[in-house]
Amino acid sequence: SERLGIPLMRIGFPVFDRLGSQHKLAILYQGTRDLIFEVANIFQANQHAPTPEALDPLRNREISDERCSPPLAGQ
Repeated sequence: SERLGIPLMRIGFPVFDRLGSQHKLAILYQGTRDLIFEVANIFQANQHAPTPEALDPLRNREISDERCSPPLAGQ
């Protein structure tokens, strides 16, 4: 996950680099609830806020595709 730049969620057995992971409940209602909370926290920790430049729909609207340009005179 480090090489790809994506967050890693350790789940399953055995997990050697986290203390107490063997005591974490992963089934039934409480396990599902805790899984949802953990996934939501991972998304919040890696949230990318848009910059004002990315929100401007009129910025960088140059068309570089040759099919969209008008034909040249004499061709």
